[in-house]
Amino acid sequence: MVLEGKMAKNPATVQKFEDSLINRLSAQSKVERQKLTDFKRKMTGDPKAEMQQWDMSYYGNIYKQQQFHIDEDKIKEYFPAENVKLATMGIYQELLGLDFKQLPQAQTWHPEVTCFEVKDKASKNLLGHFYLDLYPRDDKFSHAAAFTLLKRSNIDNHLTLAAAAMVTNFNPPEGDKPSLLHHREVVTFFHEFGHVMHNMCSEANYNRFSGASVEKDFVEMPS
Repeated sequence: MVLEGKMAKNPATVQKFEDSLINRLSAQSKVERQKLTDFKRKMTGDPKAEMQQWDMSYYGNIYKQQQFHIDEDKIKEYFPAENVKLATMGIYQELLGLDFKQLPQAQTWHPEVTCFEVKDKASKNLLGHFYLDLYPRDDKFSHAAAFTLLKRSNIDNHLTLAAAAMVTNFNPPEGDKPSLLHHREVVTFFHEFGHVMHNMCSEANYNRFSGASVEKDFVEMPS
């Protein structure tokens, strides 16, 4: 009953999708798990040690460092947060035909929060505003998310523009040292910003259907 109103429509579609993943991934996952198990046995000196789910991240990181010379802290140096922000916004402006303009005088809930207006590049119409709240502070929401502040609507010739906020907790800059992002944080930035753009680009006249007010198995598609 829950699936009837969603993209999947029925349990058979879900089962087919999951079975296809299992068939494609199970063989390789067994190979990789065995490599990590052998690696753990070598590190611990215990020939009977088994790889537990809670061990995967720990031994996986060490394995990547030793076998592939992957250093996450060195990779961070390629992703200063300010560069990631500008590059991400540049990609979305080109992809969606938008223009962003920062509003330095905009009222925000904290001095570190920045506000941008969004216009359609072709028509020059104002679509809405978004806020970026990127760094941690006391009592702040501790994960990464995009929040809808206002939904776009147009009822009886009264237009309400969209407003959204992207909230993250990346390592803050310190003095002359910039904030540096792990690759997974770059992915998070791009993803959550996609939710913001979903709100900005909505053309629904009723806010009940505006922005991210869609079925939960579709809401991740635009981002």
